[in-house]
Amino acid sequence: MWLPATAAGGGQNQVRAGCAQLSRELSVSAPPDPSLHGSGVGPRLRRCAGESSSTRHPSRIKVMPPICSLSKQHKWKVAAFVMLVSVLLITFDSPFRAFFSNLLSSAMPSSGSSDDTTLTQENRNLSSEPSNLSNNKSGQHIEHGTSNLNTSSTNSTSGWSILKDEFTFPASGRPFNNCHASTIVEIEKDNFLVSYFAGSIEGAPDVKIWTQRYSEGFWHPPEVADEENATAMWNPVLFQLPSRELLLFYKIGEHPQNWSGAMKRSLNGGVSWSEREQLPPGILGPIKNKAFKLCFLQFIDCFYRPLQPFLLDDGRLLCGSSVESWESWGAWLEVTEDAGRTWKKYGPIFVKGQNLGVIQPVPYQTTNGTIRMLLRSHHTIGRVCMADSNDGGMSWSYARPTELPNPNSGIDGVKMKDGRVALVYNSAPNGTLSRGTLKVAVSSDDGISWGEVLTLEDTKGWEFSYPAVIQTMDELVHVTYTYNRTQIKVTCGSSAQLSSEDYEIAAGDFETSQVSIRFCSVVVPESGGDQAAQAEAVRGTGRGKSRVTSSSSSGRRRKLTYGFHLVEGRMLHGMEDVHVAEFRQLEDGNEVGLFAVFDGHSGADVATYLREHLFDNILNEPDFWTDTMEAIRRAYHRTDRKVLKKKASGDAGEDEEEGDGKRRLRGGSTAVTVILINGETLVVANVGDSRAVLCAAGGKARQLSVDHEPLRERSAIESRGGFVTEIHGDVPRVDASLAMARAFGDRSLKEHISSDPDAAIEDVGDGAELVVLASDGLWKVMSNQEAVDEVRETRDARKAAVRLVDEAVRRGSKDDISCVVVRLH
Repeated sequence: MWLPATAAGGGQNQVRAGCAQLSRELSVSAPPDPSLHGSGVGPRLRRCAGESSSTRHPSRIKVMPPICSLSKQHKWKVAAFVMLVSVLLITFDSPFRAFFSNLLSSAMPSSGSSDDTTLTQENRNLSSEPSNLSNNKSGQHIEHGTSNLNTSSTNSTSGWSILKDEFTFPASGRPFNNCHASTIVEIEKDNFLVSYFAGSIEGAPDVKIWTQRYSEGFWHPPEVADEENATAMWNPVLFQLPSRELLLFYKIGEHPQNWSGAMKRSLNGGVSWSEREQLPPGILGPIKNKAFKLCFLQFIDCFYRPLQPFLLDDGRLLCGSSVESWESWGAWLEVTEDAGRTWKKYGPIFVKGQNLGVIQPVPYQTTNGTIRMLLRSHHTIGRVCMADSNDGGMSWSYARPTELPNPNSGIDGVKMKDGRVALVYNSAPNGTLSRGTLKVAVSSDDGISWGEVLTLEDTKGWEFSYPAVIQTMDELVHVTYTYNRTQIKVTCGSSAQLSSEDYEIAAGDFETSQVSIRFCSVVVPESGGDQAAQAEAVRGTGRGKSRVTSSSSSGRRRKLTYGFHLVEGRMLHGMEDVHVAEFRQLEDGNEVGLFAVFDGHSGADVATYLREHLFDNILNEPDFWTDTMEAIRRAYHRTDRKVLKKKASGDAGEDEEEGDGKRRLRGGSTAVTVILINGETLVVANVGDSRAVLCAAGGKARQLSVDHEPLRERSAIESRGGFVTEIHGDVPRVDASLAMARAFGDRSLKEHISSDPDAAIEDVGDGAELVVLASDGLWKVMSNQEAVDEVRETRDARKAAVRLVDEAVRRGSKDDISCVVVRLH
């Protein structure tokens, strides 16, 4: 049998000598397999892709002579050697002891069971000799299908597994011996940048900040981003601003107790960097977990950034930071409004009654607007902890334990585009501090409860730690993590069209190397249509009719009816659509049909306010009957001003005074309003992308409203000082946040967007059949003509609205959908 050429602890020479002696005595001359890992572990049996862990390729197994065939003298020597190795592995804290235990237990008869042995401290003294695991040159893609160092497994009920994993460069020729604390950012589609600190060993004076790029299908060689003479560098964090400016935060100092914060900037995706900028005293920047963009303004479309420091709609970048010493741990929130030039600090965040509490926060926003942090905890707590802020991060609750274990190790997560939170974390058995198991858990309720879905790594005595995770434009999930302190490994996954209960991933193996990125793909197909779930999603349905019968120009009598149907989407942010559908008899004898759809974003505050006030404001304009177009514009502007001043609670008809402690209305809303006067005239106005469509004579669809898209109004936005982003895989956005150029509310963007409506007056002709009003949850998957054709023959207006909504859901719409159909018989 072949044993490792190196061993840990003071028993290295004894083990090596014992191995050599035993080999000579047994006359075993088989050389070590060069494909097996030789740095930090014993022999690992390679497995073909698709084989189970218990099925080994016979040609790849080193054969040990049967013990029963040995002479009595050799049996005694074998027994003595086994005892020697056991004593050494117990005495010295060797990372190979778990391997030896498994190997010897499989080769010798078992006399009983023993508890698993785990590491109780970080292994920072790994071999400084590069292992020769592959012949790939730096910059070449590392081929897959040849190693068995992928020890991932899936939860039997989740179906998660690893689609792809790879290392950033092969072991041979690497420019350092030890690396840790990776960070990853997507520069553009299929173009990634990772960063980590690396040198001879963590904390050594030669430790530098390195970056490495993935493009053109392979990883390019590592490059130094910054170094400090005779001083270690630590924990880089990458974050790309909406303007595409790339920020690199990191720390400098001999140990965490005397860190200082620093940063660099890049305007070309990390190809080159600015000079180092020192952060103010007491500010460290994001301590470990990366930054991500969280859109308050288009909540349903923007949750694909990682859980990290994040950018609020008011331009603030929130960075989770922390301090740690031998006597106390505490977390903070560091906030910058100008991309790192000036800072504010809020906190501390700690566990009540615990000096050694929590560090390395992972901040994100819940569906109800709370800023939440998940935190690493001290081993005396042993759980991932959680803290909340209800005032935008200025004050915090005590940190409290969650159900997830935490053996004093870093965590990171991503709030996926469908609203679920995925967290990567270490899980150690029996309260130990082992980092040999790395798992993924998913929460559908913003971190209150969790379900384990995937085990990325599970090898006793090894270290897989400090994960970083992002979700990219194509909805794949990528995880990087430290691989036994000498590697960074990446996993890649997908949540496109995924349900919370049905996950499927294909598995693949890659040759290991000293610094690696593991790339894991998770494909989660849609669950089947469930009628009960669909029924639960309905948030409103009904019908109504006019009290009077109008006459057409040809003398024929018209009977006017309406129907509506609203369904909550699958974005886990609550229903944000609101509608109006009613006929109202005015004091002057006129009858008006009032129909509207208000599609809220970042909550339903503004949409609800519009439902209660917008039509009244329009009809109360003194010149509504004489100068209708101008009256509508004036009413829209006046309503928007009230929205910006309005508080979220209290009498809906009165504005509260400033300083009463109530928050302002959150987010914003689209609006499309239709006023049908005496069944003869349509007055249409809108802001945003909710739409009104008329089925005119002959069944031809004609759009009455105007979609206010950012690209269409780029010049106006830029003239107000804003900008429009066009990022691959995402819709164009104002200031990288809002997917429309006009809206009610949206206080932080109001200088760059407008609430000025497009308005039109349309006489109802003899051939007009119906009007459809709907939010973009319908129009994203259906054209104007398709909508008209779908319901033209459905005489019941409510059934027509139901049919349109059901068809949009069948076509894959995940957004809230509100639909009003007005039949013009």
